Amino acid sequence: MTYSTSLNGIKLLKQFEGCEKKLPNGTITPCKDIVGVVTVGYGSTGPNIKMGQIYTYDQIEDLLIARLAKEFEPCINNNVTVAINQKMFDAMICFVYNIGVTAFTHSTFLRKLNA
Repeated sequence: MTYSTSLNGIKLLKQFEGCEKKLPNGTITPCKDIVGVVTVGYGSTGPNIKMGQIYTYDQIEDLLIARLAKEFEPCINNNVTVAINQKMFDAMICFVYNIGVTAFTHSTFLRKLNA
């Protein structure tokens, strides 16, 4: 079965990640993370995210949803070979979002889960 992140999963991820650098007018601006990568909102990165840009909350939401669909959901759907449920998928989204796709695909967790 192929899963997408549920609304509860997105809410959980946003709760864990927090939305960084909110400005008084409700907009959001990028900042550098602990290792110097320019990020915005809930940890969105990429060549189009630049210091000084201003984002609305809706744009930050769109970046998060797009990143989940492009990177994290396929990673789990393509690498987990055992039956899971929606809550397990959502929890794994939060986990993979934090450790990264490469770390997850080479993790002991994934190996033991699939075993």
